[in-house]
Amino acid sequence: WREGTHGGWQYIDGYDDIEPVIGYYDEGLPEVADWEIKMMVEHGYDYQRFCWYHSGRYGAMKHSGLSSALHDGYFNAKYSDLVDFCIMWENSWQDVNSLDQFKEIIWNYWKEHFFNDDRYVRLDNKALITVWDYNALMNAFGGTPEALKAGIDFMNEDIKTLGYDGVIILQQVQGETGQGTYEHYSKLGLDGTYGYHWNVSGYNADYQIKCNETNAVNSANGSSHHIPTISVGFNNVGRGDTRHPVITGEDHLKVAENIKEILSKS
Repeated sequence: WREGTHGGWQYIDGYDDIEPVIGYYDEGLPEVADWEIKMMVEHGYDYQRFCWYHSGRYGAMKHSGLSSALHDGYFNAKYSDLVDFCIMWENSWQDVNSLDQFKEIIWNYWKEHFFNDDRYVRLDNKALITVWDYNALMNAFGGTPEALKAGIDFMNEDIKTLGYDGVIILQQVQGETGQGTYEHYSKLGLDGTYGYHWNVSGYNADYQIKCNETNAVNSANGSSHHIPTISVGFNNVGRGDTRHPVITGEDHLKVAENIKEILSKS
């Protein structure tokens, strides 16, 4: 949330119900990033995932102010080596529209600034990449499932030049997802899904549990995977002037315990 690039403080500081327990803070400051890292290490976190925005828009790449928590905060933090990082490609903007554009504008940048970094998350020696919007992802490679598969195949091979064994790409979902979707994703080379959040209904523990359990079953039957996700809801009052409830501490724990049960069966 950056002054001048993402609303600004005046949009949110008038709402007591969305103020963080530790107050408002600027994630673009290395000192703030170090305090976040300290809390993560003390509570068992292995890595953090940053929304990454391409602000070049079909042209030269530049750091986006919306990604300052990564570029200005984490990268300059004294203790960043204690917690690894990965990115979520926040591709709401139509960044590129062909494999050649993706290679030139996005992929080469990722290789230089992210995948070459020893702190980047590797799972089974594969680079973890998460994606926001599926349709925008497909359009980035040409607009067809076949073009997207070619793009994923390219990434899996090209990243081996950096010592990886491939990529793991997870697609965001925001509700119960059918088996057919998982079968489709698997054929394209996408490795699974995660819930960025469970939208405004996410304050309801039973709704979250239903989404996670349904997606766990459907993904398994569809030769894919789902990462169980815990959310607090989506109170959008500061940005969109729409107020929605957030989950209680008791219900948050209920979802966490259910996720433990889901993972114990996987």
